[in-house]
Amino acid sequence: MAERHFVLKTYLTKNEYDEAKRKAQIAGLSYAALIRKAVRNAVIREAPAVDTVAVIQKLRQVEKYLAGEVKHFENDTSFPAPPGLAEAYETTRDVEKMIAGIYS
Repeated sequence: MAERHFVLKTYLTKNEYDEAKRKAQIAGLSYAALIRKAVRNAVIREAPAVDTVAVIQKLRQVEKYLAGEVKHFENDTSFPAPPGLAEAYETTRDVEKMIAGIYS
């Protein structure tokens, strides 16, 4: 982490202060982190909902399972893989990337 040696003292109106605190809370940032991002002209986005993280974790579990099944049918059996199995794996990866892209 960067060493910070300088203090920025700012006076705000009640409305400005409330708005800054609200934005920091929505973004899941501290007030100081919000100010640092604003100084760097960074885009400040809403933090993902708690259940969004759970959805991504479940998608990863499904991906892992599907990847194992695809590998199993490719290497360990003389049977062809069920239709759509590889496509289902790719779709879960695409959905995860899409969800992650919203918050990055």
